[in-house]
Amino acid sequence: MNTISTFQQCTTKKHPVFNSKNVEQNEQLNTKILYLIDGKEITKEFLKTIEPSNIKSMYVLKGKKEISRHTHQKVAGIIIIKLKKQP
Repeated sequence: MNTISTFQQCTTKKHPVFNSKNVEQNEQLNTKILYLIDGKEITKEFLKTIEPSNIKSMYVLKGKKEISRHTHQKVAGIIIIKLKKQP
């Protein structure tokens, strides 16, 4: 199972659902998504290497106001991931 498709299982009803279909649609529209893990920008390729069981929480930001709090880049959305602390 790939990392992106498992994100849907990591979300709760309080947060928007993010799944591989959403990613494919954004890629087709040629829009940019900003990925942040523990406050650091990462690439989509690096995102695929993360073990889903290490994810503590994930948030999807789509509103212009929310996006502007995190970046001045023109992006369609931001995916914020917080990892579990390793002992």
